[in-house]
Amino acid sequence: MRPDTQDDEADREAWTGGPTTILVCVVLLMLGVWPGLLRDLAVITFLPVLVALVFVMGWRARGRAGAMPGWPVKTTCAALTFTLLVCHVPQRVAFAACRGSFEALVAEAPEGVFATRIDPRRIGPYTIDGIGKEVDGPGVYIRVRRSLVDLLDTTSYGFAYRPTGDSSPFGGKGYATVPLAGDWYAFEANNDWF
Repeated sequence: MRPDTQDDEADREAWTGGPTTILVCVVLLMLGVWPGLLRDLAVITFLPVLVALVFVMGWRARGRAGAMPGWPVKTTCAALTFTLLVCHVPQRVAFAACRGSFEALVAEAPEGVFATRIDPRRIGPYTIDGIGKEVDGPGVYIRVRRSLVDLLDTTSYGFAYRPTGDSSPFGGKGYATVPLAGDWYAFEANNDWF
């Protein structure tokens, strides 16, 4: 193989691999808007696909000098995406755009009801299908999605306004909150009470 052919192949690799990396990062950031979705997808598809992709890229690159000419851009893009996802930035931005509508929904929360399903309604990118209020506290929980991989129980994800307890109206197992803004939190809870 001529040296200039190797350079052309390396340039082509940089131009095709870079945009693919950026596209994957943008898609991940978009999926990061929904609480718990990336975790569900990681279990179902992303981890096996990622392992296969890394293996294939390593196999193709073996023995070639300068095999990954776009690695600084790809690595920076991947590291930035990872940081934004870990800090819940896409979720915070999407929630901030819809915060007023969520606050209006909190005002409509039924009194004395532990958890109830509601007719699905859209607020921004979210479809709300349940709302619940803490029995002994001011917390209001708004469910925006359920897990894709639950078989016998349901993991609920959504937003909580002023949560105070160690469980939600949608369950107590695996209960966790992440601060978003002010009195608002993202929550995750499973209805497997055992």
